[in-house]
Formats: sequence, C-alpha cells, structure tokens
Amino acid sequence: KWAKMPADEIAWNDPTNHVFHMPPGGDVQSMILCGLAGIRPMRVAISSINDGNIVNFEEGLACEFTHIVDKDGIHPVKDLKVPTSVLGMLSSLAIHQTLLANACGSGDAKDLYEALLAYPIGADTKAARKLWKFLLHDSEKYIAPTFMELEKYL
Repeated sequence: KWAKMPADEIAWNDPTNHVFHMPPGGDVQSMILCGLAGIRPMRVAISSINDGNIVNFEEGLACEFTHIVDKDGIHPVKDLKVPTSVLGMLSSLAIHQTLLANACGSGDAKDLYEALLAYPIGADTKAARKLWKFLLHDSEKYIAPTFMELEKYL
C-alpha cells in the first residue's frame, strides 16, 4: 500500500508499514553522510587498522572500532580499550580480517585458505570446508579467478 502513497504521507519510521524502516539513529550510510556534510558529528564503528587507538590491542590488525565522522573527515577515537573478557576472541577475529584483506590484495588462493582457517570458530571442520566450497562456486563470477584454486586446499 505504501508504494502508491505520496512520499510525504508515508510513516517512514513504521517498520510494519513498509520495508524502508530507518532506525532512530539512522543507518550507517546516512550517519556518515550527515557527519561529512557537517550536520553534526556522528559516532560510527568502522573497520580500520589499529594504529594505537585501541591501547591493549596489537597494532597493524584490522578491526571495527569507533570513529567520529564530521565535516573534516573520519577520525578514530583514541585510547579505546577492549574488555579483557573478549580480548582473545576479538584478537582472533582481527587476525582473520587482516589475513582476508591481505588475501584480497595478493589474489593468492593459499592466502585466502589461511585466512579462512584463522576464523576462530569452527574453521577446521568438514562443515566449514563444505560451506567454503559452496561459497567459492556460488561467487565465482564475482571474485578473482585465482581464488578458484582455493578448491585444491579444501
């Protein structure tokens, strides 16, 4: 029913009315655009390389952490600290993300395989290998042709 309504009559924040529900804080793309436009500074989590902003976390690893987006750009929040209770898991995920980024850069199937094995939960299982094989073939037309060599490692 909303598709035939004038846009100014749609209750945009009513998720039962249509598929275009926007959460109260906005989606991350809108938040980034509002920040860059100078409407107001926005806090968002962005995947980035830790260059000392997370004080108890290894530098050089990719992970998601808080940034401020404003008219002057995107700036990491300084002096963040990962709670000890999740530090091990987050470190494992960060190593996985970093190895994935490296594999994307190298285009090497062995690098991709090592990145997949670095995933901290259930990576070295028959089910995971079956899933990777399915995803590899399902994504064949979207990924670097060299990644098709991954199948020999699976």
